[in-house]
Amino acid sequence: MFEEAVFEEAALYGRKLYERGLIDGASGNLSFKDGDYVFITKTGVNLYDLTKESFVKVRIDADAEKLKALSASSDALLHIKAYQKSDYSVILHCHGTYNVVLSLIYDKIVPVDLEGKLFLGEIEVIDASFMTEEYAEMVSDGIAKKGFAVVKGHGIYCAGKTFREVFNVIEYIEHSCQVLYLARLVGL
Repeated sequence: MFEEAVFEEAALYGRKLYERGLIDGASGNLSFKDGDYVFITKTGVNLYDLTKESFVKVRIDADAEKLKALSASSDALLHIKAYQKSDYSVILHCHGTYNVVLSLIYDKIVPVDLEGKLFLGEIEVIDASFMTEEYAEMVSDGIAKKGFAVVKGHGIYCAGKTFREVFNVIEYIEHSCQVLYLARLVGL
């Protein structure tokens, strides 16, 4: 069954985020789209231990009140808006140490490693109040424009067609941020 396989893949990539140190505790969230519906993690679930029951199913046109009533992730509105503005199928959100640190230092993260320069380019850091309409709009606009967004002090939101694709981009971002951080640390 389609849904079962996708839930298993979501659980796999939730564990990968945890194993790579990109989330901790009940932080982060993820979603995937199926037609007019979005499956998004419930608020407070641990991504390293996802089951089908860890998700809520909402219509792609759900409003903030409906999402809150269903105990969807606090970022659910942002996910919905990103899907409405793009043709992406998967969104992952995580808090990698290096991208969070650099987002606190820079308004724009400029990778110094070759892969970061080629695949990511300059990364604008979004600075908006968490869980506001403005926040959801700004981050979803960033996702629609570039496929990902980095938020000041809060991490990466990344979208794509598959979990693997999205996870790879997250790893590129975190790696580039780590290289930049270490390069600056030694004075480069």
